[in-house]
Amino acid sequence: MQFPCVRYKKKSDSVKVDFLNNHKINQFYDWGSAENAYFMVKSVNQFIHSFIFTLCLDEECNFIGIYYSSDQSKNNYMYYLSFSTYMDFITQIINDGVTNVEFNRITGFLKLSKNN
Repeated sequence: MQFPCVRYKKKSDSVKVDFLNNHKINQFYDWGSAENAYFMVKSVNQFIHSFIFTLCLDEECNFIGIYYSSDQSKNNYMYYLSFSTYMDFITQIINDGVTNVEFNRITGFLKLSKNN
């Protein structure tokens, strides 16, 4: 499953994003470089463990989206996920029906059990 999002390129001349400055997204990302992209369900780990995670609010302070970037992608791109797309994603997860997850570290096999 994939969900639409927008990604922004990191400015080439900006300093490295780290723990002391990851909230200064205006300094690091080029707002004019917006590209349509897709947030894949398999990317959920990068979303949950975001290095950058900033809420986007409108003029009336209503939550309208999320800016995020993982530790792996922070020096290349930052992503924007709209509130409606975020809610579609969460609804998909809730309705997926997974009741059990088993992972074998030796084989790398991941088993998802669903309650049908």
